[in-house]
Amino acid sequence: MKLSIGKNVLLIASLLLGIICAGVLPAYAAGGPAISYPTRGGSSNLGGYTFGWEFTTDTNVWITHLGMWDQGADGNQIAHDIGIWDLSSNLLVSGTLQTNDLSITSLGGDPTPGIAGGIYRYTDIPDYFLPAGTYRIGGYIGGNVAGGGSSTPDGWHQAPIGMVVAPHITLGNAYDNNLNTSLAFPYRDGGATPYAGPNFLFEIPEPSAFALFVTGGGWFFLRRSTNRRSGR
Repeated sequence: MKLSIGKNVLLIASLLLGIICAGVLPAYAAGGPAISYPTRGGSSNLGGYTFGWEFTTDTNVWITHLGMWDQGADGNQIAHDIGIWDLSSNLLVSGTLQTNDLSITSLGGDPTPGIAGGIYRYTDIPDYFLPAGTYRIGGYIGGNVAGGGSSTPDGWHQAPIGMVVAPHITLGNAYDNNLNTSLAFPYRDGGATPYAGPNFLFEIPEPSAFALFVTGGGWFFLRRSTNRRSGR
């Protein structure tokens, strides 16, 4: 009887420890914007395109916000659809940045963010789990003529100066399409310099306290079962 009571006490203590840890241990590690830069480089108001870039993550991440560059640093004039695709052109996650979106405003630049690097505005999306791998992000610039060449009030830019890429992210080539269709896969390779219109915020998942607790609890019950079979 004493042995049984001792095991029950240990189980209750383990449960309480797991509950306490779950309240104090973070579920995520810091991530931040995928790209930032102190100087924006050239910009364009050429519309009718979806512009973006390819990227590779070397670890699993949570995508928390999708954003677009704000050319005038005064709010975008039209809504923009932003998406992330796998390389088989499957749209995985998307969001729409509204003109009146009041979510995060992120200044570009490192180590001192500032308006010289341009402002990205982000829309909050339900957190999306993105496994380590290679993907493409694209933002619909808008316009009124398929095939490109039309004008859009919100611009995009290429060749930002001093670009800083977040840890765990490797930047690939620029990609676009000129279909003038929202959330169409950016399939055309634009070379090594990314079209810095869209961006995203991400966080890195950490082992949760619950997972640690489950592991410890599993060990406890396995040991208990083994002790029973051995007659202890």
